Amino acid sequence: MSEGNCTGQPDDISEAKYQTKEMLVADALDGIEYPCRDIKERIEGAKEEGIVVLIGYSDDGAAFYGAIYDLAYLYGGGEILLDKDGLYKSKCDDESCPHEEVRKDQCKVIKAIWGQNDCSWSYETSIPHEKFKVMEGDEIYCYGIVFNMQSVDPNYGAEPLNLVKMTSEKEMRESVVPWPRTSEQLIKYLNFLAEHNNDYGMAVYCMSMGALAAFYYMSHIVGATGFQASCADMDFLKRSRRMKDGFRILDYEKLLYPQHINSEEFPSADDLLKDQDLVNRLGKIAKQRLDELSGPDAAHPNVIAHWEKLASMVKEEDKEPETA
Repeated sequence: MSEGNCTGQPDDISEAKYQTKEMLVADALDGIEYPCRDIKERIEGAKEEGIVVLIGYSDDGAAFYGAIYDLAYLYGGGEILLDKDGLYKSKCDDESCPHEEVRKDQCKVIKAIWGQNDCSWSYETSIPHEKFKVMEGDEIYCYGIVFNMQSVDPNYGAEPLNLVKMTSEKEMRESVVPWPRTSEQLIKYLNFLAEHNNDYGMAVYCMSMGALAAFYYMSHIVGATGFQASCADMDFLKRSRRMKDGFRILDYEKLLYPQHINSEEFPSADDLLKDQDLVNRLGKIAKQRLDELSGPDAAHPNVIAHWEKLASMVKEEDKEPETA
């Protein structure tokens, strides 16, 4: 299912090439030539998404790009500590400070490995990540990694919710739904909406706005791609409206532009029934309903005739084999 497919019948989501944004970035970087002068162009927008890229630098460094832009020095390898602000930096001059030991224990660790795995640099970490190759000529210079700061700090990127009491349907209708980054923010917003259940109309927006906030929160947690988000959109409508046999969304704004006025974007019933895949699916359903009829009066004759027509339109190779 492509993002433009609004039939409500998504393909298996596992067929998507990129399941996460980290996979997308790793693929864009795979095979990049050291010293990676065009890395910033390849990962444009990564900072805003909380995505971090780590690659080796010379024989004594680890270079971070994206949500962390920094350089760690560790000749011959070593451990890199990360906290919610990026690379761990001590706030105390006393190396044995107990407060700093607590901070270190709370950090995520990346182990930088020099001269192993058939390359100069590679990395090991418990942080969920994707790998990519950095090349130097025909040889692999480094196995870089891509990860999300959300995996380092679950509250990363969370901004305070500025919630202002709404007093009418119009205010709720025109209100912008925030993007909760934490479960606490989501619960706070849902409780805020529950306080607006003052009349019949406002209750409608309590439900729709609450559902959208939950959608935003979960898309952030799973790191959804645009493809995954479009599949989730369709699946939500399919479930909430019980449209199990497929549906189509029409954007009436497109009628303002003549290039969109065509049978592909605004099809008639006859146009839809030219789609053999759709006909095969509906024809099989029609045949099943015909088989389930308890008698000639169980459905209107026009309905029965239409089901028979649909069943007859199924292509031979798609028909169920008759049993002896």
